[in-house]
Parts: sequence; C-alpha cells; structure tokens
Amino acid sequence: MILFIIFFSFFSSSFSVADTHAPSEDDGDLTLSPSIRVIGQNSSHTFLASYENLNLSNNQEVNSIGLTYRYRLASHSKIGFQLQQKSGLLHDRDWIEEDKSGKFVWRETHDRTEYITSIEYQYRSVLAGLLGDSWIGEIRSSIDYNTHLSSLFFRPRFGITYFSFIKGKPAFNLFFRFTPYMRLSESLGSLYEISSYTGGAYNITDMFQISLNYQFINQSWKFSNGANSSQKTHVFGINLNILFTDI
Repeated sequence: MILFIIFFSFFSSSFSVADTHAPSEDDGDLTLSPSIRVIGQNSSHTFLASYENLNLSNNQEVNSIGLTYRYRLASHSKIGFQLQQKSGLLHDRDWIEEDKSGKFVWRETHDRTEYITSIEYQYRSVLAGLLGDSWIGEIRSSIDYNTHLSSLFFRPRFGITYFSFIKGKPAFNLFFRFTPYMRLSESLGSLYEISSYTGGAYNITDMFQISLNYQFINQSWKFSNGANSSQKTHVFGINLNILFTDI
C-alpha cells in the first residue's frame, strides 16, 4: 500500500501547471458516478456487460457502455478482450480557439461517440505470506486502442482486496486500486491520466452486490498551442453488480 501511495505521489507531481491559454486548475469538483454491471461466469469464462455515467470537472460527462470477455489461462491468470463505446471524452485536440480574440474553450463532445478496444492480462494471487488468506493482490495490464484518436494506450492497474466470509460464502470486501494511463506514442513518464480509488462491496444475495467507492482522477493535457494543464476530480461512485455463476 505504501508503495502505491509513493508511486501515485511521484507521478502526480509530474503534471504541468496551466498557463493563460489552458483551462483553469482548482482542487477539483466532487461528483457522483452511478454504474451497473451484469456478470456471468464459470470456472473458465467470464462475460461482463457494463454501463457507467462518470461526471468529471469542466462539465465533462462521460457515458460508457462496455462488453468484456475473460478466459482463465491458469489458476492465477486470465486474458481478456473488451469493447467500449464512450461519449463525452475530452482530449488535447478538443481545447480550441473560439474566435480571433484568442479565447480558448472546450469543444462540445457530449454527442461524440468513440470506440475503445482492449486486450488485457490479469494476475491475482492470495497474499498469504504477507497479510493472510483473506487478502488478494492483483496486477492487470491492458493495451487500449482509441478509434477516434487512432492511438494506443497502456493501462496497468495495481490492486489489493480484503474478503470477508460468513459460513463459507463471501459477505463483503474492501479494495484499493491504482491506475496510471499513458499514451504509447509518448514517453512512459508522460501520463494521460492517473487515478486511484478505494471502497467496499456488500453481497446482498448470491446474485446482487452493491459497491460504494471514492475515486481521485487527475487528467493531463498537452495542447497544440503549447499550453499544458491538468484537471482533478473527486468521484463518489455507487455500483450495482448482478451476478450469474456456473453459466
């Protein structure tokens, strides 16, 4: 956990300070993000359909629909494929000059649809030697291709989860995740986005699970006018999972 915090602090400090031709920076808005996931799985296969409404600073509202398939390669590892449809994303090229006065504004992107395809690898293992049998560590790495930008991105995710069981069945879990997001056409030190989130999930029944989490997101841009900027958002998320096992 300490390593995650140090890593997060190091990369957060690398974001540039905005200038007069970049969006203003502040401490970030506090927003609400509801989402729902339908998950079907058995010992070898996992199918996932999801919808998320993510509200970010600068009135950026991102709606996302995703389809994911994962296949278990071994007891600790999976490979997966994902397709996402998103609207409302903001990129470097969306900070545009409004008129000849030199005023810059964000382009309206609420109705713009983008598709992101991904291939991912996941490794999970019980941390019995460190914290005990109830703790699981996770590393998930994905390569994303954004069709709108025609660009590849690398998204590693590091996580740790505590599971509580009652009468042999999972009752609730607590988790922490840390995710840097970088464009592969640039150096690894140049981050496009960095986020961390923590929260918990409670199993209402074997089929329904509700999750509450807090997420901190720091986005970074390098604009065509030479300006740099970053944007922070504090997100409170509420998620409903619908689970189908042994399909």
